[in-house]
Amino acid sequence: MTSSKAETLPLPQRAVRRVLAASARPHRWLYQRYGGRLLNRGEDSSILMLTTTGRKSGQKRSALLIHVKDGDDFIVVGSNWGQDKPPAWLLNLQADPEATVTVARQEHQVTAQWPEGAEQERCWALLTEQVTQLPQVAEHANRELPVVKLTRNNR
Repeated sequence: MTSSKAETLPLPQRAVRRVLAASARPHRWLYQRYGGRLLNRGEDSSILMLTTTGRKSGQKRSALLIHVKDGDDFIVVGSNWGQDKPPAWLLNLQADPEATVTVARQEHQVTAQWPEGAEQERCWALLTEQVTQLPQVAEHANRELPVVKLTRNNR
């Protein structure tokens, strides 16, 4: 017997990756050109640009991420929009946790940390308050979505 509710089929992983990659370049350019003003509202911005060092190439790589502030630190999640593979920026941080965060034209040197236990749960709760669809993304992912805390080095 079939369900009366139409089931949605996930897009093929390769097609989703291509769409995300194609849209990332112009978004990064706009963010850099206008200092995030088109995507953010001053200090209360929810989008940051994370610049990591490529684990294979050694070149600087930038990604725009939704984040939540936690005091002076930033909390992000390696969701990759629910894809099976983790995002490249996460793999880069695992190889070298030192990175740069740019928010509203302000640059901060950060070190990535992976909270565990109660701290991880607290960070996840902060993320899901702002990004309400995140629990659904986590449910559909075939992997655990890692929470990353980007701690400022220049305090």
